[in-house]
Amino acid sequence: MKIFDMKTSFAAGELSPLLHARVDLAQYANGAAYLNNFIILPQGGLSKRPGTAPLGGKTYADVRLVPFVFSEEDSCVLAFGDGFVDRYTFTGFRERIPDSPYKASHLARLRWLQSADVLYLFHPDVPIHMLRREMENGHRVWKFAKVELDKGPFEDANTDETKKLSFTELEDFKYTMKATFPLFLTWDLLEALIKVEVKVKAWSDTLELKPAGVTAFGEPVIVRNVFGAFSYRTTGKWTGTIRVERCLPEGWVGKASEDEWVWEEFKEYFSDGGAEENFAFSGAVEEYATHFRFSYAGPKNRVVVAFDYEGGLIERILRVKEIISQQEATVEDVEKKGGYIPETDAWSIGAFGPHYGYPSLGIFHQERLVLAATRHSPQTLWMSQPASWHDFSTSIPAKDSDAITVTLASKEINAIQGLASRGDLLIFTTGGEWSAKAGAKTDVFTPSSIVITPSGYRGSSDLSPLDVGNATLFVQRDGRTVRSLGYSLEMDNYTSSDLSILAEHLFRGSAVRRWAYQQAPWSIVWVVLANGRLLALTLNQEHQVSGWGRHDLSQSNVVDVCSIPGAGAGQDDVYFAFSRLGGGVVVERLGRQNDSAGEHAWKDSGLYPVPSVVELLEWEQQVNGTLQGRHKGILVATIRMLRKAEIWAGVMTENNQKLDCVRFSPEASPYIADARVELPGGMGRQCRVRIEHNRPEPLTILGIFPEVVVDAEEK
Repeated sequence: MKIFDMKTSFAAGELSPLLHARVDLAQYANGAAYLNNFIILPQGGLSKRPGTAPLGGKTYADVRLVPFVFSEEDSCVLAFGDGFVDRYTFTGFRERIPDSPYKASHLARLRWLQSADVLYLFHPDVPIHMLRREMENGHRVWKFAKVELDKGPFEDANTDETKKLSFTELEDFKYTMKATFPLFLTWDLLEALIKVEVKVKAWSDTLELKPAGVTAFGEPVIVRNVFGAFSYRTTGKWTGTIRVERCLPEGWVGKASEDEWVWEEFKEYFSDGGAEENFAFSGAVEEYATHFRFSYAGPKNRVVVAFDYEGGLIERILRVKEIISQQEATVEDVEKKGGYIPETDAWSIGAFGPHYGYPSLGIFHQERLVLAATRHSPQTLWMSQPASWHDFSTSIPAKDSDAITVTLASKEINAIQGLASRGDLLIFTTGGEWSAKAGAKTDVFTPSSIVITPSGYRGSSDLSPLDVGNATLFVQRDGRTVRSLGYSLEMDNYTSSDLSILAEHLFRGSAVRRWAYQQAPWSIVWVVLANGRLLALTLNQEHQVSGWGRHDLSQSNVVDVCSIPGAGAGQDDVYFAFSRLGGGVVVERLGRQNDSAGEHAWKDSGLYPVPSVVELLEWEQQVNGTLQGRHKGILVATIRMLRKAEIWAGVMTENNQKLDCVRFSPEASPYIADARVELPGGMGRQCRVRIEHNRPEPLTILGIFPEVVVDAEEK
């Protein structure tokens, strides 16, 4: 019996051996048993992977590739090494940027976030830095700078009333700070922030002023430690002069006695006894501990002045500049307010620093800079004020524009591993997936409206998630499962699906190490495994295309991958870091599909032709049940290509594992071409078509149409 069959789609990619009997699956008809160095096209065909081009010949012990995309026409790749960064463009190495704070030991956990010309860099053991591109003397220069978050965030305030801090003011907005306990034995606080607060209570009283004579001022009455809004006034009829003086903190701090205080004239009031000559004054003291002194001269026995002040909160943010002892340090007022600071037990330590660690990752969401996951607080998110990314301050009472701090509530400590900004803020942890959204009354995050709910319990690896179309991809906690997270209207929540289950064999024994998304032209996720293998997932969920393939690069292991837009090329450019045999890591670029560089465009590093192989699954056509296990053969097949090329084709059976391929060399043609070839390999119960291509030229396979011969009698 002869069956004329067809294979018109490879969109399911290489399928796991566990699926080689699942002829009932639609993916079986669209899959392959082995797929190497072919790119799966969203339309269903296969296109040979271009070769790689060396870029500058720089060799590294280790490297991390970071995309820098200002616009589609202005992008480059930054190769982070041991204390430096090399910049690459499409044409190759351009320049070395020195003074990177990131050493070789930091590269594995390096994360980044870009805003225009600024690249924010994160690592749990290194303060947040910016790599900024600036114009200097008509030239673009790259500079590193530490991000100074002078307005927080802060950890929870001290609650032990015995643990107090006191301050002695020095020059240049500096203080000597003393603690009543060994503060600096407990934490490494050098360069850390400390916020101190003093609550000044509202106060109201009447001042009874007595004269020494008609023209002589009597004993003055002092109002101490005024802070905030204040007012004073007289009522009724009085005669004489009332003098008001002021002593600022610098006029009394450090003075041994009141006699040494420095007073300055503030106000003076006169009255000849008329009620209309009463006075009232309102003002505000922004600097704590300003004193006022009232005195009276006149014929009356006394004059009463009513005095009120509202009090408020005194707050100073200090940075530790030098540790003197376990209980003493020199600190600096970061806001340059200066002035007297009373002793207080209300203090808190900055959330970021050598003592607690630094944020591991960050993202922009609703105009806020969102930071997450220090060593001390792996489940905590810190969100800046809107459109003020370095301001993590809060106010009393709270305002909608305040910074936000929120810690995920879970049974276990599940460190935040990744963030993604969709309509909601997606949070990926070691234990599950969460979504943060505003409450029902608003669409905007505020300190009181933010709501965080779980969306799944798969758990995530420490690889940053990828946004692909309408979904966000993440690697499950096991490191070997790729999942797609998207919003479900039916569930009214985010749900995830396993994208690697059909090709789980490709991940056996090695976790995902790096990945990058090449959007154009074919929506490909490039995946680097810890063992140096390279995989590619063609993903177009809109058209149900999801297929994996492997890519073996000549004499090399892949260390890292990234993708940037190809300026005017109609496709993104993919860059690899390769560990070559013989030692050293080099940066190379994947060739473009439309590259006109001749045969070199189809060679890895210009030296080794790309060996492309596709081995199909056993043919299936449900005639009288199934073809599986029946004695059959494929003697002739038509191979449809986008253009003609030299290929080898044959059939593999259980009795002929060593493929003896024939060489097919059709005449050149720029158009779709059919190649009808005889396939050696004989008959057998297992029968697979295998096509190989090992020449430096393009190849696109659109379909295979075999003539399957099935024995009428089983042998």
